[in-house]
Amino acid sequence: MSFSMSNLIEKLNARDKDERYMAMHDLAADLDRDNIKLENEMERRVVNTILKHLEDSSTDVKQQAVRTIASLARKVQEAQLEDIADRLATHIINKTDEEKRDIGSIGLKTLVGVLTQQTAPSVLKRVTPKLQQGIQLDAEVAHYCLEILNDLLKNFGMIMARDLASIQSGILPMLSSPVAATRKRVSTCVASLAICAPEQLFATLVGTIFN
Repeated sequence: MSFSMSNLIEKLNARDKDERYMAMHDLAADLDRDNIKLENEMERRVVNTILKHLEDSSTDVKQQAVRTIASLARKVQEAQLEDIADRLATHIINKTDEEKRDIGSIGLKTLVGVLTQQTAPSVLKRVTPKLQQGIQLDAEVAHYCLEILNDLLKNFGMIMARDLASIQSGILPMLSSPVAATRKRVSTCVASLAICAPEQLFATLVGTIFN
């Protein structure tokens, strides 16, 4: 199987975008097989290859690379999972490239969807600070970051205790944003935060909203 994956990785260097697309498609199919276990070196190669093709010149190849994230995330070790999450979060806070933001957002939402209580902490450690940074940028970037912060709070809020206070202090002022779409996303985040906030933080949250 390592030979098969090595062959697919080589095909992903082809000039023909259709050949790259099919190689990425087949790589995803291989990763979906239950009996596949990646050895350390092959794991690094596969991760680096998929992350590289998130910036492929072909939109179809990029989209297929994003779809492969879920399959990949179920197979790799913690260090590689952190690298994937970090790269996707970096794309999201890119202020100049909308396509990178789209790719990063879809990829990170996909990744969050397959995390478990065991694999989430390492990803949270890498992406939460970047998402908090992103909500302070322009509205479009902030919207991407707020949506994913909400996903994290809904799914893993109970293991985000050390970040909840800083998240709260970052998003509450945004309730008065002049942009309706921002206020809507912030309100959703606040609702998710309220569910997992410890008593004192919840009291501060309620007091701030109703004062």
